[in-house]
Amino acid sequence: MMNVSGQNISITKGDTGQFTITFSGDDAPENGCIILVSLKKTKTSEVPIWEKRLTVTNNVITVTITSADSNIDFGQYWWDARIIFRDGTIYTPMNPASFKVLEVVGNVE
Repeated sequence: MMNVSGQNISITKGDTGQFTITFSGDDAPENGCIILVSLKKTKTSEVPIWEKRLTVTNNVITVTITSADSNIDFGQYWWDARIIFRDGTIYTPMNPASFKVLEVVGNVE
């Protein structure tokens, strides 16, 4: 199970899912710009648990959460997305948001 409420995400440990981010307004990235989506244990962690470098097409990216991405300890994590413009400018269009990994009873082996 994966649930997206605003920018907050919850997913059952080991599950897969997808969500899209649509950019608009004056700071919307052009096609070909890179979006760096990062997950960290705390907002101030130095090293991310995972990062995804995605390319913008028509103001949209699709973020795929794999089973390996969600197969981490239960609990609350933090994620955000940062735009890397072609000229090297970096812009973060959101505050860090909650990413919760939920407990599961059954095992898939």
